Amino acid sequence: MDTLIFVTRKNKENMKDILITDLGPFIQDFSTHYRLTPRESEILALMATHGYTNQEVAERCVITEKTVKIHISNMMKKIGIGSIRKLFSLLFCHYADSRAPKSKASKKTSFKTGGVEHEIDSH
Repeated sequence: MDTLIFVTRKNKENMKDILITDLGPFIQDFSTHYRLTPRESEILALMATHGYTNQEVAERCVITEKTVKIHISNMMKKIGIGSIRKLFSLLFCHYADSRAPKSKASKKTSFKTGGVEHEIDSH
């Protein structure tokens, strides 16, 4: 069964803390799966967990904004997607899948983006 999460003002900050704590190991797994570099993983984590802009990521990582854009472009090429929204969507789908209880009768859902086939277990 799918779980929907509704975020209200009361639990918004608590939710952010949960996501940051919970996403660390998951982003590492996601990065390994898609062969992202440590710097690409760091940038993805900052954007996904903190909502940082390219400029904020650049300041945090002590690199230029142009370098951040190059890292983002490289991530999207490796994964075979064309937008940051699709990158976050794929990250979210993988996260949700990793949190779902594993069942013996799982089936796989696949989709194609940018000529690359992606496969996610559906429960």
